[in-house]
Amino acid sequence: MHWTPRSDWLRTLERALSSPEGEGLLVARDLSRAQVMVVAQFDGEHADPGGMTSLTHAETADLLGLPRKTVHQSRLVMIELGYRVILSPGRFGGTPRRRLQFPPH
Repeated sequence: MHWTPRSDWLRTLERALSSPEGEGLLVARDLSRAQVMVVAQFDGEHADPGGMTSLTHAETADLLGLPRKTVHQSRLVMIELGYRVILSPGRFGGTPRRRLQFPPH
């Protein structure tokens, strides 16, 4: 499976963040659209051809120079909007497998 071009995914995510639902999630999680988009851009750059990502919140935070909480909350916003899904939780301390996606229609 080859996931959509990253630029399309990022563009539609940014539109979703500007919607009333997206803006409500940003306020509820005390985030800016820019913070979520920085994490999304990073995730998109590090996804495999199937859209799978495996970097932890802590690894991503360290690489981006952001607080871990910001990365975690940003990814939760993406999940709530349907732009990423957890396929399998980390087992025995392992890393969860996540996939970037377009939300279902």
